[in-house]
Amino acid sequence: EDTFCIRTAPFYGRSPKDRYIVESEPSRNHVDWGAINKPMKPEVFDELYERCTDYLSNSAERLYVYDAFVGTSKSQRRKVRFITEFAWQHHFVQNMFVRATPEELETFGEPDFTIINACKITNPDSKRHGLNSEVFVGFNIEKKCGIIGGTHYGGEMKKGIFAMMNYWLPMDGHLPMHCSAN
Repeated sequence: EDTFCIRTAPFYGRSPKDRYIVESEPSRNHVDWGAINKPMKPEVFDELYERCTDYLSNSAERLYVYDAFVGTSKSQRRKVRFITEFAWQHHFVQNMFVRATPEELETFGEPDFTIINACKITNPDSKRHGLNSEVFVGFNIEKKCGIIGGTHYGGEMKKGIFAMMNYWLPMDGHLPMHCSAN
């Protein structure tokens, strides 16, 4: 019944110029590369992944882990895991994705994709890495992992998983719909 407001400054929306997909095999042949889907080198992703996990392991006060589903059709849905530093981010993904029942959580196993949100850190080496800015949103399809740094905007998690559904479902012969269900 109560409400709250989150200030995500300096971004009040996505940062599309800072979103990348790791260019590696076999996914490189299935991505529509261009202004929207920009490539990231695997070694850049690995370096940023290390920064994210080191920060969350050693500096974050608390971590929130949420296992859920994207997609309502049981034959097409995917298991997703979100690791966040803030309770409001945890609440956001609880509201955006399909909640697993207690029985489903017992047999959840490994997720199909994990988002690691280390929004407090930035990439001081962005120029050396050939990236747009110190903000980064990177997706490694082969490693089934996405990383976020430098932006508190919660929609990056939602949009990232929806982008993954746009990758997976057509390869299974299904047309994805851009919506959320909770």
